[in-house]
Amino acid sequence: MSHGDPEQINRASAEQARAARRFAEPDGWEADARAERKGKAVTGTVRDKALDAVIDERDRQDAKWGEQNHDPFAYLAILSEEVGELSQAALHLRFPTPLKDGPHLRHLRDEAVQVAAVALAIVECIDRAKWKWPL
Repeated sequence: MSHGDPEQINRASAEQARAARRFAEPDGWEADARAERKGKAVTGTVRDKALDAVIDERDRQDAKWGEQNHDPFAYLAILSEEVGELSQAALHLRFPTPLKDGPHLRHLRDEAVQVAAVALAIVECIDRAKWKWPL
């Protein structure tokens, strides 16, 4: 099947529409993530939801790895790996296959959040001024 097959494009468009409706639901997964945040007022804007997701991901990264102070090249490698995963998720959303069935838009968003969280980690590291070049 070619990538320009109208039936395949229609299936992808339908999947995108279903996923967008899931994101718009007030009791969706975004509300669950925000509800766990302690002491933070939630205004409910799209930007607030996105930033909450990035901060939640940074919290998960810190819990898993602790404070990280990589050199710029190490961080660039980590960020590039995450961008590669985002690119793959975009391809699966644009060109779905029977073997890659599932919530493609949700996966794309999750990968975008991870890219943003790593970029934020880089800014935090620079601001801490603790990174060192490897020996």
